[in-house]
Amino acid sequence: YVSQAADGPRAPRTFSANKSQPLYTINVTTGFDGLHYGCNEGSYCTGRVPPDVQVASSPNYVLEMVNSLGQTWDKQGNPIKTFSLTSLFQTYATHVLFDPRVLYDISSQRWFATLADRGDQTIRFAVSQTDDPNSRWWTYQFALTPGTWADQPLIATSGDKLVISLNDYYSSNASFVGAEYWVIDKREALEGVPLKYVVYGPDDNLFSVHPAKSTGANNTIYMLSVEQERGYVKLFRVDGLPPSSQVSTRELPVSAITSPPNATQFGSDFLLDTGDTRVMDATWDNGTLWLTFTDGCVPYGDTQIRSCIRLIQLNTNTNKILQNFLLNTVGSYYFYPTLSLDSAGDLIVGFGYSSANDSPSFAVWAQPLDSPNAISHPQVLRLGNAPVTPVASS
Repeated sequence: YVSQAADGPRAPRTFSANKSQPLYTINVTTGFDGLHYGCNEGSYCTGRVPPDVQVASSPNYVLEMVNSLGQTWDKQGNPIKTFSLTSLFQTYATHVLFDPRVLYDISSQRWFATLADRGDQTIRFAVSQTDDPNSRWWTYQFALTPGTWADQPLIATSGDKLVISLNDYYSSNASFVGAEYWVIDKREALEGVPLKYVVYGPDDNLFSVHPAKSTGANNTIYMLSVEQERGYVKLFRVDGLPPSSQVSTRELPVSAITSPPNATQFGSDFLLDTGDTRVMDATWDNGTLWLTFTDGCVPYGDTQIRSCIRLIQLNTNTNKILQNFLLNTVGSYYFYPTLSLDSAGDLIVGFGYSSANDSPSFAVWAQPLDSPNAISHPQVLRLGNAPVTPVASS
């Protein structure tokens, strides 16, 4: 393990496919294609990019959302339903919808989703009325500070509450206003009744406060924010139900954090945007919290900085860092990581990658719960066959 030293944080260790380390094998059994750039056969097609892909699964279903479209499948990959997010969130076809988020909450066996609506400057929030995402949903909307619009509304649940967190920007000039988050009574959301909630922010001292998904019925919600300039992760703890919710914070040094460079790709001089150092994903389970983001580093055996995957494991009972490491490969760029824990507590990390010899592709890496020094080689899930070309964002 790598933990905080008495005289400050230690540099993160590096796991690289180019180093000799203990290995174990990931077995991929089956897979199927999801939505394509927000388009599917039939009447639903917008093609807005980036698609802002979000996927969640339950014991019986898989649900994917992109900017304005949703799709469900059974666990064998058979498509069940294609639907517009306009209809799901009960908004207007003329509104610009973007940045959906979706999760399946294990403790309540319900689906939760959020969406930014630029048309009326609101955040849309939906909760399924059963464990079937193809059935009916309760829908809500939250008004933003007048004259602002929201970016990337994130969502996480605990046993008794949920949090929606986002970044606010001024509508007039797109300058940053601050991070803002709602703490909401989950029981009321599950029943479809008017919600009790507390709003924190906008706070211009915070950026991208990311709530961690919870795998159990714990009532505390943890949130995280990266402070790149200081090399810190800020840990938020949310306790209690609104209107009496309480938020406490703690700063944990994790060593230098570097903005990731854009990535090269095979077959084109166009560089891929690898994003920034904000938290990309976080999951809490039984006192342990994992978070991941894109960092800049020089891989083992390399000579230049690449975009790499930073992974940090925290003990939320002691506020100690248990692991702090980088994933990378010489000559390659890793970016936009996501993570999850399987039923045994093993860590699974998905990420995009590219290089001068690789088109943009997607791979998975894993670490077993009981072997923190053992890793897998990255297992390719989807091999890209063409370069990404410049397009206008929307």
